[in-house]
This record gives sequence, structure tokens and C-alpha cells, in this order.
Amino acid sequence: MIFAFDTTPIIGLRTGVGVYAWNLIRSLCSLCDDDAFKLYSCQRSFRENPPLNLFEGVPHTQAYPTMKVHQALLHLSWHYLGLPSLESIIGEIDLIHGLSYVLPPAHKAKRVLTIYDLTFITVSETHRFSSQKLLPVFIKRSIREADAIIAISESTRQDILNVFHVPDRKITVTYLGVDHSTFNSNASLAAIEKVKKKFRITKSYIFYLGTIEPRKNVDLLLKAFERVKDRTDANLQLVLSGKIGWKVDNLMKAIRSLVNSGDVVHTGYISEEEAACLYNGAEAFVYPSQYEGFGIPVLEAMACGCPVIASNSSSLPEVVGDAGVLVEPNNMEELAEAILKVLHDGDLRHALKAKGIQRAAHFTWERTAKTTRDLYASLRK
Repeated sequence: MIFAFDTTPIIGLRTGVGVYAWNLIRSLCSLCDDDAFKLYSCQRSFRENPPLNLFEGVPHTQAYPTMKVHQALLHLSWHYLGLPSLESIIGEIDLIHGLSYVLPPAHKAKRVLTIYDLTFITVSETHRFSSQKLLPVFIKRSIREADAIIAISESTRQDILNVFHVPDRKITVTYLGVDHSTFNSNASLAAIEKVKKKFRITKSYIFYLGTIEPRKNVDLLLKAFERVKDRTDANLQLVLSGKIGWKVDNLMKAIRSLVNSGDVVHTGYISEEEAACLYNGAEAFVYPSQYEGFGIPVLEAMACGCPVIASNSSSLPEVVGDAGVLVEPNNMEELAEAILKVLHDGDLRHALKAKGIQRAAHFTWERTAKTTRDLYASLRK
């Protein structure tokens, strides 16, 4: 078969959707010796330069030059005009897998759509205005026209059913994975210290990794951390990693103030190798997000043996299971108590480390790819 994938999410700084797209395609390529993979992308900003071929050397792949058109304009054309068909751009294809919430028009190809979450509907106030208005319109058409839908958690599947009333048989839940060759508990002390030195982390630390945006509850984490500092004599810092998102002007002012005081370290976007070292060196990983489609950082932390404290909302209990401490997403006192408990209870930290590693072992990109490939095969029948 000839498969087509939208690799636009992989361009630039790779976060959740980009991590999924990158690992899914690479893992599928290793499974499908008799198949071909056509990779297309478009610009996410008018000033964006076309990326180098990130899949150079990956077998069975053919990457097309980035289309010189803004993603939003292309999606508008697909939605309202039904043009251009993807076949007219990249030639013959048997199946299109939409990785950016939107499916392109096609003449004959089967179409699969991955939906990560519906937070632009369920917690729309945490998104940009454009996402609030455009994504629900685009995704409604794509869901209607898709031959099959992949939801990355049971939580997302239930949201799709509730919001769009899709037949249940059309949705397949496919959990995401983690790259265990990068994210594991084997980071050396020297490697951890090198990363800590780079980012000027001078104390024991609590770690957060994710885009800084309203939905992630970083403001609540700052307040909980201050409460923890007031109630313990621990020499402690809070390390925040991840790119800066939207609607966070006041939050960033608060973060910069705490950075100046030495209590908070803001690293910005970091590499996977740096993240693995910071997971390994942290006292705990704290992820108080209001809403997640899956929560890859939580899985990465568990794979590294870092004790996890996360919200008990949306998909996070599915990922964490009994291998972490779950708290109400908007309860600052409960979050602070959970952090203090993990800091002061060595037996609990040891148990969470062991349980986290064991649970994370069940989530692999190979398993994600196999489930996805089985879905493709079912559409040929």
C-alpha cells in the first residue's frame, strides 16, 4: 500500500503531536517492508523556511517539498472548496492518515484521522481565538468524512462520542508510546550534573515539562511550590521546561520574578536527552494539567523512574494507573500536600519509581504502530 502522512506537526520545536507523528511514522516504516510512505507538509507561519528532510535515510519514505502555503489557508481551501485533492499534489495513494486534525480531499484513498483531544471545545477558554473558532469547524467535516478515527485515550474517545455523536465502531483507541532507548533510569550522574550545570540548577528540584499555557495549570504549580517552601526547610527549586505558549503574559512575569529570586529555573525548550537527565535527577515530576488527550511527559517521567504527581482528570489516570499520585487539578492545597508527601516519604518514592518503570514498559511506539497498522489493514477488507 501507499500511505500519505501530514508531517507538518514535526516541523520546528516538537511537542506532543509532533512526537507522536515522528515516532509513529518511523515505527510504521520498520513494520511495513512492502509499503511506501509519502510525506507532505505545509507552512505553519508565513516566515517559516521549509525544513530539511527529517526522514532522510528512513526506508520506504518519500518526503515532498514543503508546500509554500500557510496551513490555515490550505485547511480553509480543503474545507470550503474541496481543493486541492492530495492526489493532485503527491500522486497515487491508497490511504491518508491525517495527523493535524484535518483530512485533505481525496478521490479514492481511504482516510484515517487521529484526534488527540477536544480541548479547543471542552476547555475552549484556554486556547487561542483562532483555535476556538476554526478547529471545531474543520474537525467536524474531517470526522464525518473519515473512514476510521484514532483516539489516543479512552478519555478522548468519550469526548468524541459526546460532542460529535460518532458511531462507536468508527473509533479505535491507540495509546501512545515512549522511546525507552532515550527515556530510562540509566542516566549517569555525570550526565545529570552536566545538564543541571547548563541550566544553573543548584539545589534538589521538582520538575515540570510541557508547553506553558493556561490548560497546564503552571500558575497553580507555582502557588503550590511556594506553599511547599513555606512548610519545609528543604533546599529546593522548581524547574520549568517547555516552550512558551499563549495567554501567559502575567504568568511569565510571575515566573521571571521567581527566577530572579533563585527559587525557579526556567530552561525553555529542551532536547529529549536533556529531558531524560532532568527526569532522572528530579525529586518528583509534577503535572497538574486541567485536561490532556494523553500526557506524554508523564509517561516519560515514569519510564525514567521519576515519582509522578499528576491531575486525576481526563486521560491522565489512564496513563498513570496506580504508579503515581493523583490530585484534583484545581486544588492547590492538595497538590502541595502531595509534593510534601513524596519529598518526605522515602518508601513512597521508591515504590513510585518501581511502579512507574513497570507501567511505562507497557507503552511502546512499536505497539502503537502495530495497532495502527492493523487498523489500516481492516480498511482494505
